[in-house]
Amino acid sequence: MSNGGTKKFQIKLGPKISFVLSLGIIVGLSILVAAQSFNIRQSLFDYSAIKNEHLTHALASKVAGGVQWKKPKIIEKAYAEFANDPDAGMAALVTFSNRNKILTEYQSDTFIPYDLRDAIERGGEAVQNEETVVFREPDHLVVIAPVISTHKKRKHVGTIAVAWSNERLDNAIGDMIFFGIIVSAVILLSLVVMLYFILFGLVSR
Repeated sequence: MSNGGTKKFQIKLGPKISFVLSLGIIVGLSILVAAQSFNIRQSLFDYSAIKNEHLTHALASKVAGGVQWKKPKIIEKAYAEFANDPDAGMAALVTFSNRNKILTEYQSDTFIPYDLRDAIERGGEAVQNEETVVFREPDHLVVIAPVISTHKKRKHVGTIAVAWSNERLDNAIGDMIFFGIIVSAVILLSLVVMLYFILFGLVSR
């Protein structure tokens, strides 16, 4: 092959090698970003579930007196702090008496509403056995917990159901993933440009 033909072959071969290796880097980095995003999302949702379950139990303790004596105003006053705090993320709340009658209902004006009036039925036997029930919906994390009075003696006086909004968590995760994609794209572009010139120079030599 003449020197002119060799040079043309080298010019064509350099970009092809760069393209193949760059494609491999793009695929590998994309898989890595996707896997990390999934793990971060799952970890944050798990943490949120644990936090909201603890908050629901704290609310159950605060409303216990009002639930026991069936005093709606006392119950509402007990959870007003959470209802008035947008950072708490409380989308809906319902308290039930020990006869499964609704005592109070709350719906946030800020978050997507959620109907909790059938929470006792949805909780099934677990609720009757004074167990905490947690289930995840697309826009909410729902926690149903027993309300226990410790006045004089331990007594199951009712049930509380709270729907915690996932809106702020979803937004935070979305921002985090978007930032990760931007950083990865910048790193990837830098690697591809460097790789192209390095390989082109090696093939040319």
